[in-house]
This record gives sequence, structure tokens and C-alpha cells, in this order.
Amino acid sequence: MKLIEVPFRPDQDNGWTIPIPGGGEKQFKSRDEALAFALKLAKQQQRGTNATSRYLCVEGADGQWRLFTSDLLPVRV
Repeated sequence: MKLIEVPFRPDQDNGWTIPIPGGGEKQFKSRDEALAFALKLAKQQQRGTNATSRYLCVEGADGQWRLFTSDLLPVRV
């Protein structure tokens, strides 16, 4: 299982940074852009011969982190 984390608040550079598995990261000006990229990344990485379950871990305005599948369905733990 691999997680892609998307925080609620921007980082010190006033953006949202999403790590790219295998190295690197991508910076976004808005949380919506970061969420869209994280979702696309999770879906892409779940396909293929060595597919590993990918989940989005999204921080809410209340500071709570919530887990979602690559189909944006909540994961019950």
C-alpha cells in the first residue's frame, strides 16, 4: 500500500507539493490542482503489471487526515 498525501494548508512557498514515487515532486498553486494531480497519479500507478494499491491521504480543514481510494471512495479503518 502506498499513500499520496495532500495537506489542507499550503507549504512555506504558498503552494502544495506532491511527491512523485520514484523521485522528485511537483508543485501546485492551488489545492484543487494538487488533488487532481494526486488522483491522476494514484490511478496511473494502480494500473500495470506490478500494481500496488494507491490511496490518497487528504487533510481536512479540521486537521484530520482521511484515507480515500483512487476512486475517491472513503476507506473505513
